[in-house]
Amino acid sequence: LHTTLAAEIQPDMNLSIEGASILFDDCPQKLWGIRLANGTRDDTTTKELIGLLDEYRSYGVNTITTFFMGCRESAYDPFSPDGRQIDDDHARRMRSLAQALEDRGMVLVAGIFYQNAPIGLTDRSAIENAIRTATRTFAGFGNVIINVVNEHNSSGWTKHGCYPFQDPDEIIHLCRIAKEEGVIRTRKVACRLPSDAGKLSRSSLAQHPTCEEHND
Repeated sequence: LHTTLAAEIQPDMNLSIEGASILFDDCPQKLWGIRLANGTRDDTTTKELIGLLDEYRSYGVNTITTFFMGCRESAYDPFSPDGRQIDDDHARRMRSLAQALEDRGMVLVAGIFYQNAPIGLTDRSAIENAIRTATRTFAGFGNVIINVVNEHNSSGWTKHGCYPFQDPDEIIHLCRIAKEEGVIRTRKVACRLPSDAGKLSRSSLAQHPTCEEHND
């Protein structure tokens, strides 16, 4: 499996979407990842995670998911009540993970809201501000996907009256706010994929002229 998914991708990558396809530097790829929701809860955890990235990548993993608000057994809210600020140390850890992943040609899926976290954001405006604050944390990176809401159909959201997290239209609204920030760097660089990468057809590769086949 990892021989299909692994690709030689240069640092300073650009992640994009074309139709239903994920592209790394204009080259179609599949995301194959590990969810480590509380991977940035403290410096020790983040350092350990970064230390494992090369091993993960050797098995074909090209994506790591972590959340600003952690997971069930280790949940927290790093945002100020109005959503305009984030804990400096937490933001630093998120950026350090994004940088370590980008250096390896890997993707960070950064989740923002988690239903079992002690969310202290006060109202709709604060939620919208938190989206902006979280997105700006990754200014300059081109390898980040923002996951605005975890499991929107979970009953756990009913206890949070600050926002209608279970409404798909409202989730789309938050996605649009993240997109409008426009802080993610875009940069085109060539990449090379194994000839069987993603089981792409020759015609599919031909649609992406910056992709160069090789037969390692």
